[in-house]
Amino acid sequence: SFTEPATIAIAAAASDADGSVSRVDFYADGNPIGTDNTSPYGVTWNNPAAGPHVLTAVATDNQDASTTSAPVHVTVEVGGGTPVTISFQNGVNGYKGMEDTQIRSNSPNSNYGAATTLDADGSPDTSILMKWNLASIPSGAVVTAASITVRVSNRSSQSYEFYALKRSWVEGQATWNQAASGANWQLAGANGSNDREATALASVTWNATGFQTVTLTAAGLAKVQSWIDQPASNHGLI
Repeated sequence: SFTEPATIAIAAAASDADGSVSRVDFYADGNPIGTDNTSPYGVTWNNPAAGPHVLTAVATDNQDASTTSAPVHVTVEVGGGTPVTISFQNGVNGYKGMEDTQIRSNSPNSNYGAATTLDADGSPDTSILMKWNLASIPSGAVVTAASITVRVSNRSSQSYEFYALKRSWVEGQATWNQAASGANWQLAGANGSNDREATALASVTWNATGFQTVTLTAAGLAKVQSWIDQPASNHGLI
């Protein structure tokens, strides 16, 4: 990981058992960034753009045969300034990009997209779906912390876990049986391996009412980062 403005030294070890190495070409995201004809082979990559990059090296021998290295992944973080906190709440600063609903096992074909209070429970099984449009976060931004604040109206001594959803759903259509009209969950309740991920991104116990904040784990931060880097992968949480 590097912080812009970055100067990245890239080196490659190359040899040829039946001849000699003529040159090593270096690439970032498939684009050439330099060539070295003598050992030790290396180039300096100056001022790469913020965001994730994939580096490779291609060694060519004196008979024009070539081999490409395994990819190396690097990230260039936005430099300078102080961290910026952005909040996403419908109706605040014109934001309209939050969607939520609940799905209930005892009412498997009902949709609760218009409900103003949502339940999570284990008997009967009830889950909450949540999703935020993060388009206002600039490409290349690096997530250093993420949390969710809710207003608890009915406390519980039980623990509740948050998981990333792996498929799209529609707020006004999702039910226990379906992610959207005509599109069933792999397993009812979004319980299939194609419906949700297996790693919990947070685990909380809400034993007090009022506003409560859930801080996402490192896995949660990585998931939010992936939503910013690849917006199409953002299907929210359950």
